[in-house]
Amino acid sequence: MSYATSDHWNRVFAERKEAGNDLDWGTQWTKVHIPVLRSANVQTVLDLGCGTGNDVLRLAREGFAVMGMDFSESAVRQGREKAEKLGLSAQFVVADMAKRLPFDSATFDAVMSNVAMHMFSDKITRELFKEIRRIVRPNGVFVFDVNSTEDALIRAERRPAIREIEPNYVLRT
Repeated sequence: MSYATSDHWNRVFAERKEAGNDLDWGTQWTKVHIPVLRSANVQTVLDLGCGTGNDVLRLAREGFAVMGMDFSESAVRQGREKAEKLGLSAQFVVADMAKRLPFDSATFDAVMSNVAMHMFSDKITRELFKEIRRIVRPNGVFVFDVNSTEDALIRAERRPAIREIEPNYVLRT
């Protein structure tokens, strides 16, 4: 495996919860994506790499039928707890987006992913894009944000690289 394990992400999300430091970017991405989803008459959305479900819950508040998917059982559990506490209808599933996605073809009107898909090699990323195409209905929508190679210098200041796995794909601490 050339990417972080589910055990790694379980630790990250458990530590963040214990520290009271939920990973939440606010409306940074949903404020851009919601108008696109509405203009395409989207009703069902899959949030790939949903973490603890903050964007899932924002979309649910806006009336979308949302499913959040993450590799971390800890993150998904936290997302379910938040949804229940807020009385919001949202589903969550634990799965590895670097493998075949656990959904039938043409299941969702849209797929959204915010700063989660850049964690993989080029080969895995290309396969993921094929999987997204498979699970999105014809004329569906795919909206996403990823870090760019230009972020490398900023990231290096906070989290040094352990090693370069392939060009522009760096494993960090």
